[in-house]
Parts: sequence; structure tokens; C-alpha cells
Amino acid sequence: MIGNFLSVAMKVLILFLLMSVGFVLGRKKIITETGTDQMNFLLLNVVVPCVIIDAFQVDKSQIPTWNLWFTVIAGLVYVLAAVVIVKFCFNKEPDGRRQVLKFGAMFSNCGFMGFPMVQEVLGDRGMVYAAIINTIVTVAMWTVGFVVMGKEGERISIRKVALNPGAVGVYIGLPLLLFSLELPDPFQSVVGFLADMNTPLAMICIGVFISKTKLLDIFKEKTLYWVTVIRLLLIPAAVMGILLLFQPDYIPMTSSIIQFCAPSAGLTAIFAARFRHDTTLAAKTVAISTLLSILTMPLFCVALQTIYGV
Repeated sequence: MIGNFLSVAMKVLILFLLMSVGFVLGRKKIITETGTDQMNFLLLNVVVPCVIIDAFQVDKSQIPTWNLWFTVIAGLVYVLAAVVIVKFCFNKEPDGRRQVLKFGAMFSNCGFMGFPMVQEVLGDRGMVYAAIINTIVTVAMWTVGFVVMGKEGERISIRKVALNPGAVGVYIGLPLLLFSLELPDPFQSVVGFLADMNTPLAMICIGVFISKTKLLDIFKEKTLYWVTVIRLLLIPAAVMGILLLFQPDYIPMTSSIIQFCAPSAGLTAIFAARFRHDTTLAAKTVAISTLLSILTMPLFCVALQTIYGV
């Protein structure tokens, strides 16, 4: 068990060091506000769709159908569990804070933090399941999350739900998987190279984001600890307990749980600005959950390795 923990911790350390590069570049203002926005745009709109397309470039015969269905079920269980648990939390917080805290506790940073962690722990074997989970969580953020963060009477944009970058990646990648098709070269190579950018670019972007916050102030606000406990421990632990009843295979289970125990979604800060809520609180929520996830994500990985005897 100690060996498993050290193995996973080493993988997390790699991500942390990449994150530190972004933190230093951000603090030194070598990467400017404009540069940060451009990097985030590149990651979200180009790299993440390529990660998803590349994940679906596998031999369908090597992926049990039940594993795919289990992953869909896992995503739905996660969303339902998050809604139920968070419904009873932060209700006494004032308007503008309440929505941010609920959203930050509910939704994980699948693409930015989940994908790199899955890649490090499971390799390419886990990425197809990670892509499915990312799609479900993204749709949930733009529907359920929109309602949680939004104001009464605010309309959900079906267009944004249907055409978000992750969904576009699925529209292209899923038919390739279902019909056992491969992208012709040089397109497959280009997609592969762009997909390989995900881990370093995502970690650097997160590091730059954290560099813009006052770290000491983050740890002074007690409410943020409750958000972090719910996001990083309570929700993923509850979902893991439920999913183990299905007796799933190790890879789809671990890929799913890694996504679920990732820190608060970056969309927390974006939606906070969109609806004129407390953007400072949103930034702190994402920052503290990201920092502490470096400690908590390995715990779930090791727990699953112990359960499955891997």
C-alpha cells in the first residue's frame, strides 16, 4: 500500500512541478493576463477536443461494452449525488456567495486536472472513459450548474451546451470508435501531438491562475474548507461507494473517480463573473481546492488500487 501511495504521489509531484512552472511565470508576470487568456483558449478549444478525439482512436473490440455503459452510469450518479449533497449546504450564505460555493462544491475540473491525472495513473487505457465523464460533467455544468449559479428566469443556452468544445470532440471521436475508423495521416499525427500538449499546458495554466491569488488569504476563510471537504472528499467518496456496488472493472472505475475527485471547475470563476457573483470567492475556491487536491487525489487512487489488488 505504501508503495502504491508513493507511486501515485510521484505522478502527482510531476503535475505539481509543472503547475509550479506556471505559478512562477505568473508571479514574475512573464505570462501576462492576455497570454493567460490565449493559453486557456488554446487549451479549452483546441487541445481538449483533440484529447477526446485521440482517446476514441482505439480498437473497439478491446473495450467491453459494459465498461462504456458503466461510465455513463457513473457520470449520471455523480451529478445526482452532487445535486443531493449540495442542496443542503451553504443555504445560509448571502446571495452572490451561496451560488459560488454550491457550484464550486458540485463540479470538478475534469479537463484541466482530471485528464492529466488519468493519463499519469492509467495511461491511454483510461482516456476513453475520461472523455465520456468529461462530456457528462460539462453538459451538467451548463444545465444543472447554470440553474444553480444563475438567476431566476435566466435561460439556458442550448447552443452553448451542444457546441461546447468537449461535446464537439465527442461528435467527432465517438463515430470513429463506434465504426472502428481511424483518422488518416497526417491528421491523426496532428491530433496526437496536440493531445500530448494537454498535461503540461493545463498544469501551467492552473499554476498561472493560482499565482494571481493571495495564498495566505485563501487559508484564512473557513467556509472554503467546507467547500473543499465536500468537493474533494465527500462527493467522490459517496459516489465511489455507490459505484462499487456495480462491481466495475478497475480502469473505468479509477478513470471515473479521478475525474470526480478533481478540484473545483474553472467554470466556477467564469460563471461567477457572468452572473456578477463574488468572483474573488470563486477564484479562492478554485485555488484552494486545486492545491489540496494534490494531497487528496492520490488517496482515492491508492484506495482503489488496494480494493482491486492492483
